[in-house]
Amino acid sequence: MRIGMMGTDIMHAFEYTSIVNCASNDQFPMVAMKPLDARMEAHVATIRPQGLAQEPPPLTGADLKRDSAMRDARVVCWWSDDSATAQRHAARLGVAEVVASPAEVFRRTEAVWICTKLASTHFSLAKAALQAGRHVFVDKPFTATKQEALELLDLAESRGLIIASSSPWRWAPALQALKRDMVALGSLRSVVCSAPAIDGAFYLTHSADVVDELLGPGAGDIGIVHSALHDSIAVDYPDGRRALINGMRDIGWVRHVAVFGERGYLETEITNAQRDHGKVELVRRFVTAVSRGQWPLERRRMEDVMTIITEPPIHERGAPAAPRHTRGAAPGGDPS
Repeated sequence: MRIGMMGTDIMHAFEYTSIVNCASNDQFPMVAMKPLDARMEAHVATIRPQGLAQEPPPLTGADLKRDSAMRDARVVCWWSDDSATAQRHAARLGVAEVVASPAEVFRRTEAVWICTKLASTHFSLAKAALQAGRHVFVDKPFTATKQEALELLDLAESRGLIIASSSPWRWAPALQALKRDMVALGSLRSVVCSAPAIDGAFYLTHSADVVDELLGPGAGDIGIVHSALHDSIAVDYPDGRRALINGMRDIGWVRHVAVFGERGYLETEITNAQRDHGKVELVRRFVTAVSRGQWPLERRRMEDVMTIITEPPIHERGAPAAPRHTRGAAPGGDPS
């Protein structure tokens, strides 16, 4: 399978390409382009309670070469509005061409990975790719509105194509282990996911994926409270369960998840290593899905994530609302 990377967000395009093109890499250079973001890498002391997941072992290209679907996959071209930077990094990853337009990407590939910086561009690029008969993965967030997401899902279904959008946090080993262990809690009560709030609710797409993975689809009443320190989302389910997404500004790096049930609680932390394992698994699932003709994530799961992030009204407390699903120029780049 030939994949085209549409990546004005060069950092993310670099990371995903390094995974797909693993046959020529001894290890995944996941952090080679990732300078520290001053907002998120602030000095902070982290007290790690017992029960948090152990770090996963390092990954290498050999780990994916055993997968026949991955052996047959290759990123063959990039398109970016920053062609000079794309040329420099594409060469490092064995990408043959940096092309001049999205149409050139479609002509050379069977699948397209969209890593543009603004959600406002995701819809038009994904729609053009689907209309060209290409399978599509869209980096976070899926689209700027739920209606755009629904249109893309409908279009993909009508043409028999694969489309997917998912946070790598969903596939992190620590979160999957937590999901397996939740049975020990008995009846579930709530999930709390704490993470940075970057550029409005944009970054909280990750947390919405976590909530959906643990509690499943079917979110009912949803509300967001925006303030100078937080973007907080409360999700109530018809059976009484509740999810709380705690998006915090001006703190050190946090990706913490806690699940509460009738017999107690479990918690885990999605560290950088956990996230990177999740990113590799996300790529593997999409490539495998295309080879099998099956979506890697059910439609209703992607719909629920978009509902959580884009549909509820924002209640103001002390500060004007930041636009949702937009990204400004963060110092040092988005820490993904």
